[in-house]
This record gives sequence, C-alpha cells and structure tokens, in this order.
Amino acid sequence: MRRRLRCRVSRTTDGDRIEVAGQLTQRSRKRLIDLLWTSAADGRPVTLDLAGVTYFDGNSVLVLIGNKQILERQRNCQVDLTGLETATRRILALS
Repeated sequence: MRRRLRCRVSRTTDGDRIEVAGQLTQRSRKRLIDLLWTSAADGRPVTLDLAGVTYFDGNSVLVLIGNKQILERQRNCQVDLTGLETATRRILALS
C-alpha cells in the first residue's frame, strides 16, 4: 500500500489539475492545501483529482472541503473535487 502522498500538478489553458495519490492524513494534508492555494492564486479554475487516494481520514476531507469553499469565496476561483467517490469505494473495499 502506498504510504506517502504524491501530488502532480499540470497547468492547462482551462486551469490547473492536481492529481493526488497515496494517503491523505493530518500530516500530509498541509502539502496538498498549500498546492491548492498556490494553484488558485491567480483565480484560475482548479481540479483536485482524489481518485488515487488509498486512505484518508474524515477530518482531512472536511479541511479540504472547507478550503475549497474559502477559495471560491475569497478568490472567486472554481475548485472541483473529483475522484472522492472512487477513493471511498477503494478504501471501503479494503475494510
């Protein structure tokens, strides 16, 4: 099982895409939040793809959603969270 959180950022004409793989924990989420804020700095749309996440704690997801809402209000930036359903199904299948 992947232990580290890996993030890959790609910039397109439509905005930034952050692909996340590995474990999203209290310890690793700061890096992801920092990447999210950096990508949204100029108000461009950001897609955060969580399909590769193999573990997450509920609090980290809540913090991520809270930051999404703040960015959308303060920076007038569209932030799409995708792949959370895929990650959730994978994690629940391991239980």
